[in-house]
Amino acid sequence: MIEFIIYFIIGFLLLQLLVAFSNLLFRNKLPRKNFTFEQEPLVSILIPARNEENNLPALVNSILSQNYKDIEIIIYNDDSTDNTLKIAEEFSRKYSFIKVINGNSLPSGWYGKTYACWNLGKHANGDFFLYLDADVRISGKIIRRSISYMQRKKLGLISIFPKQIMMTFGEKLVVPIMNIILLSLLPLITVRSRFFPSLSAANGQFMMYNRDIYDKFRPYQYFKSNKAEDIAIAYYLKQQKVPIACLLGDNEITCRMYSSFFDAIEGFAKNIISFFRNSALLSLFYVVINTFALPFLLCYSNVQYFYAAFIIQLLTLLIIFVLSNQSFIFNILTQPIRQIVLIYLIFKSLIARKKKGYLWKGRYVK
Repeated sequence: MIEFIIYFIIGFLLLQLLVAFSNLLFRNKLPRKNFTFEQEPLVSILIPARNEENNLPALVNSILSQNYKDIEIIIYNDDSTDNTLKIAEEFSRKYSFIKVINGNSLPSGWYGKTYACWNLGKHANGDFFLYLDADVRISGKIIRRSISYMQRKKLGLISIFPKQIMMTFGEKLVVPIMNIILLSLLPLITVRSRFFPSLSAANGQFMMYNRDIYDKFRPYQYFKSNKAEDIAIAYYLKQQKVPIACLLGDNEITCRMYSSFFDAIEGFAKNIISFFRNSALLSLFYVVINTFALPFLLCYSNVQYFYAAFIIQLLTLLIIFVLSNQSFIFNILTQPIRQIVLIYLIFKSLIARKKKGYLWKGRYVK
């Protein structure tokens, strides 16, 4: 039995290395050259905003400074209690192509962000809908590149994981967990395949839809009570044989998700299980293997298995941190602490599921 467990552990760690290597080999990023399209379509840039007075000005200014100009910007004020509405209206008065929707109380059965996104879609006029979270910043030719890629690949949806900006030690401990899980479990090249819907992913920070696909499936209304609507939408569209893609970002799309360790903990705790298809069992399995593999092998196997597992994990993390544009030395040294944080996040999320839910931006999320 012990021998079987040893081989199983080594096999799973090797699988993670192969997945990470496939992501390195295929480098799923937007092309930087030769992006053209048949005609310059109107892009509706749709921003759900709840208590985003600190983020909204920087996001809108980044949109105004990027290369693509055939745009409309629509901001949905999601019942904010700060100056979000005032800031949005100031932009609207200054620029005729910026509109503001002032939301009201959240209807029963809806999750706040999905209700905001659904309302934004109702008022959009573009040929493409680009949903951006308020903590994202775009620049350069990211919109032009995205449209070109979608048209050449005939995609209904493209989602991008921005380059993460981390300033504090606490952020650097928590935020990389997202890419470690993603890039060690999902070969991003397979997301574009119309087969195996389970091999799908998306990131609500940057979601660009073809208008026809959006109108046909109305994804936010369909997943109105789903707190991980981005992943659910990607899975659903693949089920419907709609071609989609999930890519890694570069310097033209960045995001600072959280400003402290505790903000990051609260933010990830509400959706960490969704990284594992909402399976508590799968999340616990992942944590156990990646946290306790080395101690188990050191105690119960020949030393060569321990060294093999150590090298495999090291190479996997090296590839992931290269793909994520993150410091390898810092992240390797802090990885043991990060694994403890991940265990805490998983259990915090599972406990909250059994109780009232998570308090996020003044609302409880079940």
